[in-house]
Amino acid sequence: MSFSAAAATEPSCCGSVFRSKRLTMSDARLVEVYRAKDSPQAHVLRSALEDAGIHALVEGDLLQGALGELPVGWSTAPRIMVEEHDAPQARALLERWESSGPSNASEAQQTGHSLDGSEAAEMIERSLHEGILTLRLAHGKASALDVELLEALLRELEGVAEDVRALILTGTGSIFSAGVDLFRLTEGGADYVRRFLPLLSRVVRALFAFPRPVVVAANGHAVAGGCVLVLAADVRLIAAGTGRIGLPELLVGVPFPAAALEVVRFAVPRDKVQSLVYTGRTLPPQEALAAGLVDEVVPAEDLLARAQEVAHQLALIPPQAYRLTKQSVRAVALERMERAGEAQDRAVLEVWSAAETHAHVREYVRRTIRK
Repeated sequence: MSFSAAAATEPSCCGSVFRSKRLTMSDARLVEVYRAKDSPQAHVLRSALEDAGIHALVEGDLLQGALGELPVGWSTAPRIMVEEHDAPQARALLERWESSGPSNASEAQQTGHSLDGSEAAEMIERSLHEGILTLRLAHGKASALDVELLEALLRELEGVAEDVRALILTGTGSIFSAGVDLFRLTEGGADYVRRFLPLLSRVVRALFAFPRPVVVAANGHAVAGGCVLVLAADVRLIAAGTGRIGLPELLVGVPFPAAALEVVRFAVPRDKVQSLVYTGRTLPPQEALAAGLVDEVVPAEDLLARAQEVAHQLALIPPQAYRLTKQSVRAVALERMERAGEAQDRAVLEVWSAAETHAHVREYVRRTIRK
């Protein structure tokens, strides 16, 4: 486990004091966790403190959370979740935990401001070669969808359509995207949801309607919102291996926004839509191929090269011919987004914002961890 070296330690009567400008958890709560000697949270916290040179902690010590990129809700012990239940959500949480360095997204959460410029660019790695733009999600190791990542992705999608021949969207490590950041959602409450949900719909629609060829190379887990991003592409590749893809939104306790549901209805074979949506199952690559969630399973080491090959092939089609054909093929889905989207999304927003929904989400996370 690695932690930020940005904060300084100072001597105190009880060991070292860890100082930072960001507060992630109250002193009292940290002490409470620390003293619970038999809990997995206490074990993780003590290990973290010892790695930082802090060997004692009592109430009154100043410990303001500069222990690297601790996600909101970190005390749910993601490592235990992985050991006891090898689910995509578990691995995503663990990889977020093990991300090192201070988090720009976390800082934005504390201040309430969005990121732009070079800060946002760090969330998405951008490369352009022979007119093929590759966007690599790099928002921590799980690229969980939050306001900051969505804003950065939307800027990319809305600003480049006329300047590129094709677009490749991929991820980092073993996760393409773990979907919506549930911790951020429940911690932020209704105010955060009112910012987040319309932005999510705009990104999904922008990707789905992007006028140039779009190839998604899912390098690993693509869960919930991450799966929707995959389905919005023209060509959907996934790496062979242990990654899983699926739509567990209803299990989490939230309905689909209109844009996301229309993408699912468009991309998934009609006879598979209800089963995948209602059960929330996540599938390994070969099963995902059989279910129509992806178009091709590619050896992990060849994934990006294959995506580039497909993108170059599609980019040979005259741009206007491709744009008009894609627009026609997707017209019905886009019309449904526009026609029913506003009314449906008002109802969806109300459910996503409700306190009882957030309670269900917390219970889902707790129940999943205990499996």
